[in-house]
Amino acid sequence: MPKTIFATTFCNELDILTIQLEENADLFSDIVIVEAGQFHNGQPKEYNLEKNWERYEKWRNKIHYFKLDELPEPNPGDPFLLDRTHRNHITNALKTLDIQNDTLTFFADCDEIVNHDK
Repeated sequence: MPKTIFATTFCNELDILTIQLEENADLFSDIVIVEAGQFHNGQPKEYNLEKNWERYEKWRNKIHYFKLDELPEPNPGDPFLLDRTHRNHITNALKTLDIQNDTLTFFADCDEIVNHDK
């Protein structure tokens, strides 16, 4: 059976992440979560997952949590720069895991719940 990884970014969707984990944690061997220290508009924010870590104790053995401390300055000519940088950091996080050729990695937003019937 190949290793399966769920990889996502996180902001402050605590309830959505709980639903995601309740519904799908059993499908994945590892869960990669990357949280940035600022909103995509450039404003600073707290690390909400870290602040609420006890809420996810049940899945701690699967979760690989990464904090993204540095995002580029917002660019009015590229409104998706910070979002794209945040998402691209998942690749750096994945490099810390033992990924084999047959590893399946699912990149999705927290609110994109896998349909078990499919």
